[in-house]
Amino acid sequence: LRQRTARGAQVNRDLLVDIDECLRGNNEYCKMYMRFHEVFQSALQSRAEEGREQQPLIRMRMVNASEAPAAEKGNVHPGRLNAAAPGQVMVVFDAGEDGAPPDPRCRGTWVYPRNTRHPRPLPHWSPDACPLLFPILLPYGQRFYTHGIAAAGAGKKGRNGGKRGSRAEGYTVEEMEDYMQWDEHNDTTTETTGQGRKQRKFVSHAQLSLYHYAYRAADNPHWLWAARRLAQQFVVYNHVCIESARLDWISEKWKGMRCDAAADLFRKVMDERYAEKGWTLGRVIILPATYPGSPRNMQGCFEDSIALVAEVGRPNYFITFTTNPNWPEIKAMLRAGERCVDQPMLVARVFHQYFSEFLNDLLKQEVLGRVVGFAFNTEFQKRGLPHVHLLLCVEKSDQVLSSEDIDDVIQAYIPAQPAEGEEDAEGKL
Repeated sequence: LRQRTARGAQVNRDLLVDIDECLRGNNEYCKMYMRFHEVFQSALQSRAEEGREQQPLIRMRMVNASEAPAAEKGNVHPGRLNAAAPGQVMVVFDAGEDGAPPDPRCRGTWVYPRNTRHPRPLPHWSPDACPLLFPILLPYGQRFYTHGIAAAGAGKKGRNGGKRGSRAEGYTVEEMEDYMQWDEHNDTTTETTGQGRKQRKFVSHAQLSLYHYAYRAADNPHWLWAARRLAQQFVVYNHVCIESARLDWISEKWKGMRCDAAADLFRKVMDERYAEKGWTLGRVIILPATYPGSPRNMQGCFEDSIALVAEVGRPNYFITFTTNPNWPEIKAMLRAGERCVDQPMLVARVFHQYFSEFLNDLLKQEVLGRVVGFAFNTEFQKRGLPHVHLLLCVEKSDQVLSSEDIDDVIQAYIPAQPAEGEEDAEGKL
């Protein structure tokens, strides 16, 4: 704050004081940090009184409620096995260049004094990561996602014996743990239903994120999207966590997947030419075709498109369907001072509805003729607006074969040269 003020930045000190008081008074992690500072200063003073110059080495570990051991022996008082209370422990981590915590393989987070150069980082899958990275969005230190949130009707009482309330009730969307419980006797991700389909037993990080991102009360500011750029950073961070978890799972389970070309890949990598150059083979992980954006996924999409062309012929239309930020459904939901990029969920939902109606016009209403095949790809511009590239194949009788046919389906309009000083919409074009 002092550095920003010295550079002449426009900082509202009264607002920052209010935020600081709110975090110090309500955020459990801030209380833990202040308590740890008191413990460190007390230990430092004790060593000074004893005449020792070496700084104390203090280490504290946060224990979640789900990690607290159960009272298996009757002679152990349950109070001795409770999770650590606020004011006793703290968590400190150093975020990486991408804003996400480092990717450790350790369990728990350890705290060291400043003279230590090797602190233990915080796992990105830890429920403490979000409240520590985004204290303004989660001022009470409430957790955004924890593992083991069972889907509705999936099991019995939670591991801690019942429901847990949220300290921030009324501020954020109610926590899913309030009505979803943990099935401790069948700790699996999916189960097989009578129809042969697999249904998730536990809520994934992506599902919970979409639940919290949803805009339900239009009359009140959304707990997340009202933060604008901070909300975008929060969403990007959660996406990084989700993708990291998926890649971690694939790296551990990929050998059990169906990899037809694995042997050919290893032979190619272990070629003698690489050995002559002194290159060594690292750990090779083959991403499955079900992972979006992987080489096998892209190759599969390409082969499907080629098979479509071989079956029904070359595409007749190449259509680009782009989001219009001036759509009335978008402008009606934006608050004063907001832009469409501040409401990505709103833009995505409106775009999906418009594109679904557009597909209905093409496939069912047959506005361009009877469709025999189509393929499309959805992309997002850097400014956050989605658009679709669509290839359309129609019956031979409906194909465009002459300039008159082109004029029937495509309108090309070149506005007249505007007069000097003309400022209307057509003149700006």
